Amino acid sequence: MENANNTVFHEKKKSMRTIGYKWLIFALVMLFNPNIQLIDLLPDFIGFFILAKFLEKAADAAPYFEEAREAFLKLGFVNLFKFPALILVRAVRSHNTLDNDILALMTLVFAVLEIIYLIPAIKNLFDALSYLGERGNAESLIKSDSLISTDALRSFTLAFAILKSLLYTLPEFLKLTRSVEIGTTTSMLTGSRYYPWAVVASLLIGFVFGGIWLSRILRYSKRIKLEGKFYSSLESLADENSYAAYEKRVTERSRNRVFLMFILAAVSSVDLTFSDFNGINLLPAFVFGLLFTIGLMGLVKHTNSKEMRVPVLVSGFLYNTVALLKYIYTFNFLDNYGYSALLYDANAEAIKLYKTVEIFAVIEVVLYLALTLLFYILMKRYADTHLGHFNSSSSETIKSSYYKEINKKTITLSSLASLVGILTFINVFVNGSVKLIFSNPADVTFPSLIVPNLPWFSLLVTASVIAYAFYSVYYFNFIKEEMSV
Repeated sequence: MENANNTVFHEKKKSMRTIGYKWLIFALVMLFNPNIQLIDLLPDFIGFFILAKFLEKAADAAPYFEEAREAFLKLGFVNLFKFPALILVRAVRSHNTLDNDILALMTLVFAVLEIIYLIPAIKNLFDALSYLGERGNAESLIKSDSLISTDALRSFTLAFAILKSLLYTLPEFLKLTRSVEIGTTTSMLTGSRYYPWAVVASLLIGFVFGGIWLSRILRYSKRIKLEGKFYSSLESLADENSYAAYEKRVTERSRNRVFLMFILAAVSSVDLTFSDFNGINLLPAFVFGLLFTIGLMGLVKHTNSKEMRVPVLVSGFLYNTVALLKYIYTFNFLDNYGYSALLYDANAEAIKLYKTVEIFAVIEVVLYLALTLLFYILMKRYADTHLGHFNSSSSETIKSSYYKEINKKTITLSSLASLVGILTFINVFVNGSVKLIFSNPADVTFPSLIVPNLPWFSLLVTASVIAYAFYSVYYFNFIKEEMSV
C-alpha cells in the first residue's frame, strides 16, 4: 500500500510544472507598470493570481511558499476590488463633480492594503527561494555576487513595491478640497496646477524603476530556468515529507477554495444599486449562481458524490441562464422606464415588460431553492464523512448528538440562503406595486416621491443578506476548526 501511495505521490509531483515559464514572465510584465489613480492599464490582479497559481504546488513541498501564495492571492482580490471602488467613486462624484476627496481616500485605502500584503508576500517568497536554494542545492537561487542576487533583489523588490503604491496615491492629495481666503471672502477650492506635473512625474519614475525591476527579475528568473534545478529541488524536499502530509495539504487547499466560493456567493447576494445607475443592481444574481455552482461542484468532488454531478450542473446552468435573462429584462425596464412608469398602470409597455421580469423571478426562485437543497444534501454528506474524530470508547449517543449539532448549523445556513432567495423574489413584486407620496401633504406643489407600497421591505432583504453572509463566515470557519481537531 505504501509503495502504491509513493507511486501516486511521485506522479503528483510531476504536476508541479503546471504553470510554465512563459506564464511567469507574463505575470511579471503585468506588475511592472505604474498606476494612474485606481486605473491600471495592465491589471495587477492578473499577475498576482498567476503568481499564486505558480506557487501552489511549491507550497506543498517547501516552507514559506504557502504564506507567499496566500498573500499574492489576497493581493489579487484587493486589486480586483478596484473596479467596484471606481464605480463607487463615480457615483459619489456624480452628485458633486468637484469632490476629489473621495478619490484620494480610495487610493490611500488601496495603497495601504497593498503595502500590508506586499511586504509579507515578498519576504516569504524570497525566504522560500533562499531555503529552497540551500536545502535543494540550487545555486542560482542563492547567488550573492551580483545585483540580481536573492538578497539584493529582495530589497529592490520591496522598495519598488512600496514606491509603486505611493506613486499613484501622493498626486491625489494635490486635489484635496481646501479653503482659500481672498480678501474678506473664504472660498472652497479643489485641485492644484501642479497636479498634472505630479502625475507625469509619478509615471516617469514608475516606469524607470519598474523597468529596472522587471529587467532584474527577468534575468533572475532566466538564471533559475537555465540552471534547471528549481523543480528538482522542490521534489527532493517533497521526498522528505510523507505522502499523507502531502495529500492533506492539497486537500485542505481545495476544501478552503470550496468554502470561499460559498462565502463569496453569500456576499454577492447584496443588492448593490445606486440612483445614478437607474437603480440597476451592479451585482446581478448570476454572479451568485456561478460562485454557488462552483462551490457545489467542489462538494461533489470532496464527497465523491458522482451521482450528484448532473443535478448540480443542470440546476446551476438553468438558474444562471434564467438569472441572466431576468437581469437583461430588468436592465431594459429600468433603463427605459423605471418604476414610476408602473404608477396607475399608465404605461402599457412598461407593465408588459415588468410582467416578464416577474415571470422570470418565479422561475428563478424555484431554481434557487433547488440549489440550496443540493447544498444541504452535499454539505450534510460532507460533514457526516469528514467530521467527528471519535475513539473506540465513544458511545453512539455522543456521536449522534455531535452530528445533530452539526446538522442544525447546516440547516440554519441553508435556511438563511433560502430566506434570501424568497425575500428577493417577493421584493420583485413589492417593487412593482408603487404609490405616490407628497413630501408635504398640505401643499401638493412640494416635490413628490414614487415609492413601493412596502418601502421598508428592501431593508428586510438587506438584513437577511447580511445575516446570511455573516453566518456563512461563521459556519465554514467552524467546519474548518472541526476538521483540524
